[in-house]
Amino acid sequence: MSDWKRIVAGVDFTDHALNALREAARWTRRDKAELHVVHVVESLVITELQETLKTPIEDMEAQVREDTISRLNSMIEEASLEGYRLVDETPMTQGKQDGMTAEVRLGNPTEELIATLNDHQADLLVMARNSTSSPERGAGTYAVRCVRKGPADVLLVRNEHTGRFKQIAVGVDFSEQSERAVRAGAELAKRDNAELTLVHVFYPPWEVVHFSSLPVDTSPAFQNEYRQLLTDRLKNLAAPHVEGRPHVKYDVYPAATHGSGMVDYLTEIKADLAIVASHGKSNIKRFLLGSTAERVIRDSPCSTLVLKDQPS
Repeated sequence: MSDWKRIVAGVDFTDHALNALREAARWTRRDKAELHVVHVVESLVITELQETLKTPIEDMEAQVREDTISRLNSMIEEASLEGYRLVDETPMTQGKQDGMTAEVRLGNPTEELIATLNDHQADLLVMARNSTSSPERGAGTYAVRCVRKGPADVLLVRNEHTGRFKQIAVGVDFSEQSERAVRAGAELAKRDNAELTLVHVFYPPWEVVHFSSLPVDTSPAFQNEYRQLLTDRLKNLAAPHVEGRPHVKYDVYPAATHGSGMVDYLTEIKADLAIVASHGKSNIKRFLLGSTAERVIRDSPCSTLVLKDQPS
């Protein structure tokens, strides 16, 4: 059974966001979930317009809202989302039909997106990886902030992605959170008929300087045995979730850091979806986002699904 029954799609009016909206709709249809589409107009934009044009702030907000509603309706129509309609005469400029809603909000984009997630008790936020402000720098600023501060899982859709995923990679560090990532990966791979790879990135102990004075075997035979032990742990952790699935691969990947290693691995296997937990085994809970997850979010060559900690 899917973890995602209430999905929010946060959109601007770029082609990247259009792709993300279509992917959100695909997940909604597949999981028979509710979908809420939201566009946030930054309050600073309205303030600057009002100060420049000397228009009363109430009139400016009304005009911006009306124009944005029209653009959002056009975007929804272009995405071919049947059943969606904005009801612009309602106070909240929000319409609903068959569990599908859309709205325009005014304010700080990150705060309003998180408020939308809370208002709808959303399980998943879907956004484009890139924003209009930083298309060349990996995940956009708002996307990263929503992963850090939001209460829901976050799917960041790569700009060029369309249709089903074909190569899904799950980062596993043997924590409880990564076990959930394995379960999610197995479920998504089954639904998209995709190949599933479970990978554990590790720092080779035989390359650590302070081990040189300890009786640690550094022979090729020991290294192979060490890798096999890690692979066996992967298989044991995954067994309850991948039983009967023919297209599952297990890999262990040496790297200087977990985050950089995961990004390199995703590039090597040409993954089109990475799944990681927001906090791994070595991350202290007080940090807003685990270092591995943040590196993957920023530098991943593919779409990324970040799973937030669930209440125990």
